[in-house]
Parts: sequence; structure tokens; C-alpha cells
Amino acid sequence: MRTPAGRYGRGRVVPLRYNLVNDRRSRVGGTAPRGETGSMYHSSTSTRRAFLVWATSFSAVGLLAACGATAAPATVASSTVAPTSAATSAAASQVAVTAASTSTATSQAAAAAVATPTAVAAGATGGVITLKIAPKATGSPGALDKQAADLFNQANPGLKLELDVPPSGNYYEKILTEIAAGEPPDAARIDDYLLAPSVARKGIDPLDSYIGADKSFDLGDFDKVALQNGQYQGKQYGMPIELDTYVIFYNATAFKEAGIPLPPTDWTDNSWTWPDFLQICQKLVKQTGGSTDRWGFMYDYAFVSRLSAEVYAQGGTFVDDPLNPSKLTLDNPRSVAGLQFLSDLRNRYQVAPTQQVLDKGGGSQKMFQQGKMAMYIDGPWSAAGNKPAIQNRFEWDVAPLPHEPNTQPGETAISNCLTILSGGKHKDDAWRVVKHWISPQVQELHAIVPDETPSRRSSLPIINKVPPPPKNMSVFVDGFAHSISIIHTPVYDEMQKEILDALAPVWDGKQTAQDAIVSLTPKINSLLQSK
Repeated sequence: MRTPAGRYGRGRVVPLRYNLVNDRRSRVGGTAPRGETGSMYHSSTSTRRAFLVWATSFSAVGLLAACGATAAPATVASSTVAPTSAATSAAASQVAVTAASTSTATSQAAAAAVATPTAVAAGATGGVITLKIAPKATGSPGALDKQAADLFNQANPGLKLELDVPPSGNYYEKILTEIAAGEPPDAARIDDYLLAPSVARKGIDPLDSYIGADKSFDLGDFDKVALQNGQYQGKQYGMPIELDTYVIFYNATAFKEAGIPLPPTDWTDNSWTWPDFLQICQKLVKQTGGSTDRWGFMYDYAFVSRLSAEVYAQGGTFVDDPLNPSKLTLDNPRSVAGLQFLSDLRNRYQVAPTQQVLDKGGGSQKMFQQGKMAMYIDGPWSAAGNKPAIQNRFEWDVAPLPHEPNTQPGETAISNCLTILSGGKHKDDAWRVVKHWISPQVQELHAIVPDETPSRRSSLPIINKVPPPPKNMSVFVDGFAHSISIIHTPVYDEMQKEILDALAPVWDGKQTAQDAIVSLTPKINSLLQSK
């Protein structure tokens, strides 16, 4: 059984460079606006290779001694800074009702305290310092990055923030080159699952001393799971830019044509269980002769983060403790049954397409946009891609992940985090950049697209201003209360590869989930315990 409530106690004239490193959120086949490509099931080889080179580079340059911040450390304890799940759920419910009701005097004060970075007088740090930001893009910087940089420069006349985007190639390889040259970025945006490997290689600094010394910074404004996504071994190594949950994207027009009531928006609704979901998928399949014109649903097995969300949603478990895993728990009966159910959707019930069909169709999201897939699983970034692709050809919206009968809903929530690198030379200025990139101003730039869901409670009301579709934006936020953090382990990449490779025959119907897990478990346990 899952833990109740789904939470584990859970650039430089001397250039200061801020880099956005590796977003692992593939856009479910075919659509990868942040630089990731491939079919729905693709290996993480390029990401893994890049990270290993990055880690090796840290060792090669000897990890320059950290300079800058001298504030006394202040330990960040989850139990004292993170509200309870109930509080999160209540806040989310208020957001769904009206933005005005959540804008209390307290949240307004918290937002005001961090909305604009502390202005820095010209010359206060020994002259104007050029801060270089390398967004996760090549060719040209994105409009949101430009706007965020402009906001920073307006508030900090003593600093100059520039967007550093390579004209071609891989932006990440450019970062690795800088690290190997002995001039590593001072700050970086990395995915939550890369925090533990980075800490193990002494690549990033804990942020607790900066947080403790900065009286204007309200850590309590962040969701508990978002903070957990940035923690490792009891310290806060990354500040979450967003907190994104996985949901079901559905073709509302297809539901209406099939005479099926639209899915609920409540994560605990007992009419939205996996047995009910299967029957709905079967009704949504549309065939002409022996050809399938529209599939019912496609699950996601491209990353452990998505796979874990699907396992949690079926009442299973993935590891013994996501914040400090020592063993794989996919041999839990509910987990095995959940994985087998996903395989059966394709191989037994034939409501999900084969990998060959997915590849030919461009992936789940593209097939959904073309009306060839009634439902698929993804995060808020997917909505930004669906709007221009679908336009007014059919109605669509989002719904919670289904859950098992008589069990609590389950979910995984992911974050990109801002970190300060150990080899950087301007730590205080790096902290200013970190604060800015996680400020309500910048979070709301992305939320209104929508591309990301804010990790700050004071920024959540912005979702009410997102032009539909989707109409049910509150579903993303309400999922916070049922979410578990990402798995943190220095061997995450190796663990992910082993798991995805072992389960590939299951998705193809060549092996049962039980048999795959039996052989997989000892390998992962040995790996986790070798960290």
C-alpha cells in the first residue's frame, strides 16, 4: 500500500554564467520543444552521456574552491518549512474557486517580498558584473527568457544579465566545454533527478546558508513536494522553478460523440477508477474495417518519473523511500499488477497502439492532435503545444490520473531546480539570479502559457487567467496533494536505464511484468546500495 496522502515525510567581464541544464521531460513522442526528440520510448543515452561528461569535467578541473557567500549556515528542515498535505490541498481548492480568495494579506506580503530581486547598486560588487544566462535552447533565445532577463536588469542596475545561446549544436555541450576549461558556470538549472548525482560529484553547493541569511526570502511559500524535489541528504541543493504533475489529456468531442460523460476534475472521484477507465478506452476506440482510426489511450514508459506516476496511480510503490532509496519495491503486488495492466492495454485489450504505430504517427501527442488518440498522459507543457496544433478542430481538456477502487490517488510531481555550482566565483550574485528565476514574476511568465505550474503558492492564482483550453487548469494544482517527489539517488541514470531496458519486453507483450520484475529487482537493489 502507498503511504497515506501520497507524501514521504517527504556568465563575466569576470562572467557569472547561469545555465539551464537538461530538461528530461520528453513531450511524449515527436514533439520536443525543449530539445528532446524521439518516439515515446527512447533511451536516455544522450542525456546520460552528457551528464557523465559533465561529472568527469568537474573532477578534471578539481572543483575550484567556492568563494562569495559567507553567511552562517541555516538548516532547512522539511517539517518546519513545508505545510501539510491538507494545507496544500486546501490551497489548491481555493485556487480553483477564485484567484481573489487566495490573495490573502499574508500571501500578498510573501509575494511582494520576493517578486522583485533586491536591487544592487552599481559598483557594489566591484563594478558592473556581466551575468550570462544560457537557456535550454539553440539558435535564438526564447521570448520568456528575454522577458525574465529584462526584469532582472531593471531591478539590478549594478548587474548586466545576458542570454548566452549557441547559434547551433547542443547548448549543454557548450556548458561542458566551459567546465572542462576551468571556468564552470556559477549557477545552473538542472532537473531534480540530477541533484543527487551532482552532489555526489561535489558539483553543486547547498543553498541553506543563503536561504537562512536572506530575510526577504520566504521558503514557506513553496509547496512541500517542490522543496523535496530540490533536497538531498537533508539539505536544500536546488530551488524549484515549478512543480509539474502528470494528467490525462482527453478529446472531449470524442467523449461526447461516444455518449460518455466527461471525466471528473476531482482526483478522488470514485467514478474515475482504472476499471472504469478501461471500459471508457474501449468505447473510444474507433475502427473502419480492420483499421484503427482512433486509439483509446497511450500510457508513457519513456522515463522513470512518468512510469512512477502511473505506478503510484494504481496503488503501487516504486522504491522504499524516494528521498533516500535503498531498494526497488516494484515487486509489490499492486505495482506488478499496475505494470501488467498498462501492458494489457496494448497487448490484450488493444486500446493502445503498438510502438510501430506510435513511431509512424509521430508519438502520442501528435496522434492526439490529429484526432487519432483519444487520451494520453503528460504535463502542463503539453497544453502549450496542443493549442496551436489543434486550434478549433475539436474540444479537449485535462483530467486527473485514474486511481484504483478504494485507494487514495497517486502521482509523481517533477521540478526543474536552480542550483549554485561549487566551482563558481560569484556566489552572492549567483543567489540573486536564483532568487529571480524562481520569483513569482518569472514563474507566472511560464504559467500563463501554460508551460509550467508555479511551485509558489502565492503564484498559483495565475492559473485562473490561463485562456482555455484546457479549462480545467486546477487539475494540475489539485494533483499536488496526491504527489510524491522524484526519486533521489546518485545512480539515478543507471537505475533508469536498467528499469527501462528490463521493461521494454513487457510493453511489447513478450514478457510478463512479474517475470521482468523478478530479474530486475536484485540488480536495482545492488545498484542503490552501492551508492
